[in-house]
Amino acid sequence: MTNSIDNDSIKMALKDSDYGLVLRMTENSAFNEAAILTPAYSQAIDEILGEQDARTAACTSLTVCIIRTTKLLEDVANRVDLDEATRKLAILHLQRRSWEL
Repeated sequence: MTNSIDNDSIKMALKDSDYGLVLRMTENSAFNEAAILTPAYSQAIDEILGEQDARTAACTSLTVCIIRTTKLLEDVANRVDLDEATRKLAILHLQRRSWEL
């Protein structure tokens, strides 16, 4: 017996759910993260945060730092030019840095 699922019913179920909203939010988040990691956006964000009240800027600044540190962690973990011990030490250093945020 084959389990045939009607594509129309799947599409209807997805349209009735919040799937589209979740997908758009995910796409926007990926775009925002990529923008934060570019030098021009990073500098502009730093300048904007520098002009704001410290309490207002604190959450945004923390989020930006976490995104940058996570990117550094990914980059170090994927490096093949480092020996295993050096890579582990670099990862531990970045993890500790992110915990201190």
